[in-house]
Amino acid sequence: MRVRGTRIAVSVFLISLLTPSAPARAAFGHTNPQLAFVVSYYIITPDSPGHWHARQRSDLVVTSSDGLSRRAIAVGKIDLDRPTWPAEDLISVGETEGIDSTKSHGIVSYDQTGLLRNVVLQGSFTSASWSPDLRHLAVERRQDDGLVELYVYRRDGGMVRRLTRGGGMHPVWSPDGRWIVFERYVFERPGFDGQEQLFIVRPDGTGLRRLTRSSGVDTSPSWSPDGRRLVFARSRSRHEQQGLYILNIATGTARRLTKGYEPAWGPHDEIAFTRLALVPSPAADGLNQLFTIRSDGRGLRQVTREPCGPANPAWEMPCGDVASPAWQGSHELAS
Repeated sequence: MRVRGTRIAVSVFLISLLTPSAPARAAFGHTNPQLAFVVSYYIITPDSPGHWHARQRSDLVVTSSDGLSRRAIAVGKIDLDRPTWPAEDLISVGETEGIDSTKSHGIVSYDQTGLLRNVVLQGSFTSASWSPDLRHLAVERRQDDGLVELYVYRRDGGMVRRLTRGGGMHPVWSPDGRWIVFERYVFERPGFDGQEQLFIVRPDGTGLRRLTRSSGVDTSPSWSPDGRRLVFARSRSRHEQQGLYILNIATGTARRLTKGYEPAWGPHDEIAFTRLALVPSPAADGLNQLFTIRSDGRGLRQVTREPCGPANPAWEMPCGDVASPAWQGSHELAS
């Protein structure tokens, strides 16, 4: 814990919303693509004589993948969660503050200047993933009974269908638009807590299939650009440090990549993720930082040195230089 003026920096764990890539991307247009992520911290203010009040706040931040440029998109929000960056000037994120007078959660979109474009969905929504053509959203929605299920919505907010019955979290749309990967609690033995495992389902709700059958916890899936593999985080328990694994969807085999959390597979075969800094800096002692690595395990690089640990990395997927017809057009959202 480090005191900086009225701020006490703390590392806050958030689960990532990861951005699926467009299919058949031979080139990505940017030689130094950008990443969006969330940092959370506490602001301490006097409440009464001798008493202080701590308020949690979150910032949405954009950085180049080499870490040389950084800018805040949204600052001082009550709660930001799981950004996704499906188009050049569209950054969507789960947000609590500013949606309505009751501060209900929802999915909102910003441009790169920090201007709030619109409220995409309002209500008990905490995670979302855009379809490759930006016409639909796969969303995580909390039910009245407290359970979390997945739904598909149109970009104008109209519901298309319910995807899951039996639970679903953190959906991520595949690059070709044919599948949605997600997490689900699986209760293998009576009397034991459930463990998250990975599943896929088609956008029409058919073809449900379990992908992982580990004895541990499998979370945070992210598609490779060609849609043939997934990178995800695995641990033997929720209290153990996670490792990143790459799953071959056709064969079902998984290999370990490195230590880390919250992976996001992006352009140029780079995988962004968070983990404790290799060499803690004076400004970021003992906090998670953002790293990138190639899928073959080479090229490990630290990107950030934040005073508050970053979470939820999401790659920018530019509109230009795209081979798939689904990505052609302006990608402007309806107001």
